[in-house]
Amino acid sequence: MRFNDKEIFPVAFGKADKEGRLNHKVRGFRDSYKERWFKLKGNLLFYFKVNEFGAVIEKEPAGLFVIEQCKVEHETLSDLPFCFSISK
Repeated sequence: MRFNDKEIFPVAFGKADKEGRLNHKVRGFRDSYKERWFKLKGNLLFYFKVNEFGAVIEKEPAGLFVIEQCKVEHETLSDLPFCFSISK
């Protein structure tokens, strides 16, 4: 499926199926975790940047994951509570 930001980002607003704060693993030179506010609507997982108090700081999502044909697993080796991964 192809879409652009202007078409899909308005879907992020309104009632979500699930939402809350999560730590998102950012891959790069050093893998690090960033705290984000996530909203799940159907198979679309939107994320928003948050400030040091956990409040959303932007009016539109920072990004989106399309959860389709993915595998969700509990991460038993992580030190973080309630840790899970989403992979293809």
